[in-house]
Amino acid sequence: MSKHSRHFNHSRKIKMRDPRKRIYVLCEGKTEEGYFESFRRRGLNLRLEVQTAKHTDPDSMLQSAKQIISKEELESGFDEMWCVFDLDVLATDEQWRLIYSSASKHHVRLAYSNPCFELWYYLHFTYVSKKLDSRTVLSMLRTYLPDYEKNKDVAKAIRQQLSKAIANAKQLSEYHNQKKMERRWTRRNPETAVHELVQRLLLMD
Repeated sequence: MSKHSRHFNHSRKIKMRDPRKRIYVLCEGKTEEGYFESFRRRGLNLRLEVQTAKHTDPDSMLQSAKQIISKEELESGFDEMWCVFDLDVLATDEQWRLIYSSASKHHVRLAYSNPCFELWYYLHFTYVSKKLDSRTVLSMLRTYLPDYEKNKDVAKAIRQQLSKAIANAKQLSEYHNQKKMERRWTRRNPETAVHELVQRLLLMD
C-alpha cells in the first residue's frame, strides 16, 4: 500500500439516521394522545412521537411546536409536525387566521376539531352536518359507544370503521366549502381535520 494511502479507523461508529418517516404529534389532551398512541401499537413503519402539551390553547401549542422543531432539527430531524386541538376555544376567525398563518410559516400542520375531538369518533358511525356543542357530541357518541368517557381508549373498537370516518370528514369539509365558508373557520361547525393526519400516518406506513 502506498504511503500516501488513507488509513481508516474501522472501529469508529457512524451515527446513521433512522430511514423511517418521522412524525411528531402534539396533542391538546390525553384523549387525543391515547388515540394516536394506538397507531404506534399497530406497528406502522414510521417513528411516531406523541405528547400532550403543557399549555393547551392553540397559540401556546404552536409556540411549543416551534420549540420542538428547533430542538429536533439540531438532534435528529423530523418529517412532519402536527398540532391536534379543539377549535371551539378560538372566539373569532381573525384569531384562527393568525394561528393558521403562523403554523404555515413554521411548517406546522393543524388537525383541529370543531367543537371537539369526539366528533372524529362519531364520524366513524354516521355523518352529521348540524351545528353541535361538545356536550351534544358526547351524548350522540354514546348512542354507539354507551360506556364512553373522556380519555377512554376506543381506537380498537372503532378501527374497522376508519374508512367511513375519513369519507364522512371529507364530505363534511366539502359541505362547508359549498356554503362558501372557506375562510369563516369558527362557523365551520361541525368539522374535523383529524382525518388528514390519520391519512398521513397510514400513507407513511
